[in-house]
Amino acid sequence: MGWVYVMAQLSASISLETTDSPVFDQYLSLYGRLGCQGLQGIWRNPIELDLKNVLQRVARAGLSFDSVHGTFGDDFDVSTPDESIRLQTILTHEQDAELAAALGGALVVIHPACVIPKTAGLEWASRYDRSVEGVATKGWGAAVDQLRAPLLIDSIEKLAAIGEEMGIIFAIENIPGYLWYGNNAPNLATMIRISSPVIPKVSSIGMLCEMSSVMPMTI
Repeated sequence: MGWVYVMAQLSASISLETTDSPVFDQYLSLYGRLGCQGLQGIWRNPIELDLKNVLQRVARAGLSFDSVHGTFGDDFDVSTPDESIRLQTILTHEQDAELAAALGGALVVIHPACVIPKTAGLEWASRYDRSVEGVATKGWGAAVDQLRAPLLIDSIEKLAAIGEEMGIIFAIENIPGYLWYGNNAPNLATMIRISSPVIPKVSSIGMLCEMSSVMPMTI
């Protein structure tokens, strides 16, 4: 159902798609007993929410929302060379930010790319150049990285402007192994830090590492 992460307090994730089910309240009760204070709403398939009802139930459990996990899936990608999908994803993340604000949170977690489909026939082990028993193999990843890097930077800039206006931080989550781009945490952090003159002026872009700690990039 969810995973627990540390963000200056003990918080846990919960699916917003279960708000019409007793399971939602059962998890709220469990998280409260575990000492959690915050919640991250998982929002994969946007649905109509009775926000007042949801917030009342959350408050009764002694919890509050600190973040929302932005919409994700095969059709959402902020570093894709398909411009229509990339711009639509940015727009969708703006809507995610509106939801986060309505829930009282200040953070939206987003993915740097979508999952590599199995039909692509690409193996993670062969992403970069390597040598096995003296046999050199050319990897496919360098070309993908070169194509997607400037596109992610542009998306970061656009999201930074949105976040600054709304008072929301977009935290980019690296997911090792199966995304088209953004898997390498140090490289992603460096990109966020130095990508544009726009970024140092705002505090609206951050990073969610796979070890589940948020590192704000506000320099």
